Amino acid sequence: MAERFQFLELLTMTIESTIQEMAKAAREAAGRLVRISADQKNAALLSIAAGLEKEAAFIKAENELDLLAKASIGLCKYSSILVLPQFEKAMLYTLFALRQNIFTDPQKPIQVEPKIYSIGDPTAESPVFLTTNFSLTYFLVSGEIENSGTSAHLVVCDCEGQSVLTAWAAGKFVGETIAKFIKEINLEGQVKSRKLIIPGFVSQISGDLEEKLPGWEVLVGCQEASDIPAFVKSVSLT
Repeated sequence: MAERFQFLELLTMTIESTIQEMAKAAREAAGRLVRISADQKNAALLSIAAGLEKEAAFIKAENELDLLAKASIGLCKYSSILVLPQFEKAMLYTLFALRQNIFTDPQKPIQVEPKIYSIGDPTAESPVFLTTNFSLTYFLVSGEIENSGTSAHLVVCDCEGQSVLTAWAAGKFVGETIAKFIKEINLEGQVKSRKLIIPGFVSQISGDLEEKLPGWEVLVGCQEASDIPAFVKSVSLT
């Protein structure tokens, strides 16, 4: 009961402050005083507090793991408010991450914007890498290029957020679609290099891609992103 009373008291103070801010904003906008009677304010406070209390989940547990589990259930059941008896950074970060992913559509891959990304401080002569716009692939590839100490241009094709092999199997990461994308973004006008490094898992598209991009040399890169630092040291990229 004491916890519920403290919660309602804090909630009431918050609502009162909000009402005052709304009244002030309305007064400034309309140029006149907006008055809220005591009866009206009390009625609003009781109504809102009663409604929010029903939506609040008061979480209690004997240990942190049980507390986290119960709080996670509360989040997944769309509790408006979670009231926890303690605040640990690790637990809160976990709950925040869960909250951000509740409404993620599992059938819609997480993707990055398809375009040319600058890794490091590339010049027009810097090497050009190619990959898909699946977010995990992008972050792995860009991270390993950066770790290699090489400044480069990373061309991220629009593959609807699919990984390299998935996009290739679906016909979205093949010579024709890649060449079309490269022409649309005017890659030739932005770089002087004419060497394009493709993922090793799709080495079979190199010939078709060279036919679709006259004047370009297609280099087959490594299959795993973790091998990029060793790859850039063993091959002439410019």
